Amino acid sequence: MKLHDVKRNFAIWTIVTIICATPSFRIAVSEGFNMVAMLLGISIVILGYTYLSSSPFYQNVKNNKVYFNKALKIAFCIKIASALITLLFGYNTKSATIFAYIIDIYAGIFAIWTTTNLFGYRNNHEINEFLPTLLTTLSEALIMSLFILFVAILIWIVIRIWRLIFKRNEKTNEI
Repeated sequence: MKLHDVKRNFAIWTIVTIICATPSFRIAVSEGFNMVAMLLGISIVILGYTYLSSSPFYQNVKNNKVYFNKALKIAFCIKIASALITLLFGYNTKSATIFAYIIDIYAGIFAIWTTTNLFGYRNNHEINEFLPTLLTTLSEALIMSLFILFVAILIWIVIRIWRLIFKRNEKTNEI
């Protein structure tokens, strides 16, 4: 299997993943989670996204499902904007920035719940150790990825409806 544009995709996903992970990372560091495990988890996510976006499957989606690819990019831009808002304005429960953190907070809570219930970690000392922190980081990345995919699907549906109602691209015959 030939991978496409790996270096470029690695650079893009390194930047995107670091920006998107920063809000959750800040919260987890303040709660005493293992920083090395979180950095390893973020590195695994970067490698995973690099592999997926370099794969023939994604290249097929990118080339043949143009509007779904656009929807994915829009969904990631929304997540990046949310992360940048938290970086620029910080976390403040009395301001609108709380909404930028909401998804990260709930994804983190669900990831911790998943790690504690699936793997049997019961107290804060155990959950803050290396392996539970790594599993929580990867769980949260999966949850966030699924959320971004869900948002992309919603955007793609809106694009399809819009195109059905207002215009049709005869050249690509894609709706």
